[in-house]
Amino acid sequence: MYSMKQRAMVRGFTLIELLVVISIIALLIGILLPSLGSARRTAQGVLCLSNMRQMSSAAFGYAHDNKSLIPSVGFSHGGKTTQQQGSWFFQLEDSISDGAKLIYRCPSDRSVYWDEEVDERLRLVSYATPYTLGNAQGFERFRKLTAIPRPSSTIFAVELTEGGREPDNPTHSGFVFADHVHPETWTRASPSTGNEIVGFQVEIEQHNGRANYAFLDGHAAAHTRSETFENETGSVFNPQWVANLYWPDVAQR
Repeated sequence: MYSMKQRAMVRGFTLIELLVVISIIALLIGILLPSLGSARRTAQGVLCLSNMRQMSSAAFGYAHDNKSLIPSVGFSHGGKTTQQQGSWFFQLEDSISDGAKLIYRCPSDRSVYWDEEVDERLRLVSYATPYTLGNAQGFERFRKLTAIPRPSSTIFAVELTEGGREPDNPTHSGFVFADHVHPETWTRASPSTGNEIVGFQVEIEQHNGRANYAFLDGHAAAHTRSETFENETGSVFNPQWVANLYWPDVAQR
């Protein structure tokens, strides 16, 4: 037989005690979850930045081995699937001598278009290069690394928008499936619409309010949109730039 003291020691929780314990656990979870979520997002951003450093280094090496040529765009942003071998991303991957693979998807990329087709097209890569680089029509002058005045401040790759087609917004149509963005069209934007215009094509707040960018000198860094593209005054044909790291002859002017 148990003594009264022994019975007191082995008795279970009362309902009130159980509710108090549950409340404390719930409170701790509520305190810890935001921190855990923030840590997870930070870790994803670091992994993405590492991906982009590898791309930047590969592009620098590609130019060194190919008479200074910068790999060019390959996917359109409309119509049916194009051959991925023509894209800058897969050109870089094929050029890596040890057969290593570049990481084509950012760990924070939650686009539905990896699995959801539109016009028989799927998303193939999280990253994009500016149309103003490489051998794109109209910008052939920037097809060589030796023609870039400031490689360390000229963007080579961005994080591509995760959004899909919007029938009332042709500017955004299909960029989710492309491998490039069109900064040459952004000069029509005023400073007040910078996020909207650039955000049609670039995932500008992918990592805690910033995004990662690869540069032509082999490095990568996180920036806000306004640190990479912002025009202050002047006409749309002659803007005065606060920042424009996309146009090689403007970057850090």
